Amino acid sequence: MSKHTTAVTTFEYDDSESDIVAGLDALALTPTTSSETPSKRMSLLEQWNDYFQKGNLEDFQRLCVDLGLPGDLPSKTKCRQALRGVNVNIKQFLACDDKPHGVMLFQSRSALMRWTRKNNAFFPRRKVPNGSPLSTLLKTLIFKPCVD
Repeated sequence: MSKHTTAVTTFEYDDSESDIVAGLDALALTPTTSSETPSKRMSLLEQWNDYFQKGNLEDFQRLCVDLGLPGDLPSKTKCRQALRGVNVNIKQFLACDDKPHGVMLFQSRSALMRWTRKNNAFFPRRKVPNGSPLSTLLKTLIFKPCVD
């Protein structure tokens, strides 16, 4: 074979009306433009920075309101203290368009851990900037290995 020759392997199926072949007729590919889904291309940290902006008291208060907490807390410290008791998945929170109603809040850290694992919705802790309320919201999740 020369350099410019491509080898293609084709497979033939006896059942041309298989579920897979029939299902392919229903697929429709639609191109996306850069303005349609910007959050899907942004990293989680970029999405957080876009949401949290400058990190002033108003941003902290907005975060509290979006998590169903009081929005009139007088300082960043009080906001951080209130955030300590919140069990929320950051990835789901950032993707939620209907804050605070659509935000999933978990009763316990273990419930958050199960949901996070099931949905593979982890946030990389090592990328969190110092002083960010994100470090307060992020919980250390420890998984016990499954023994069968």
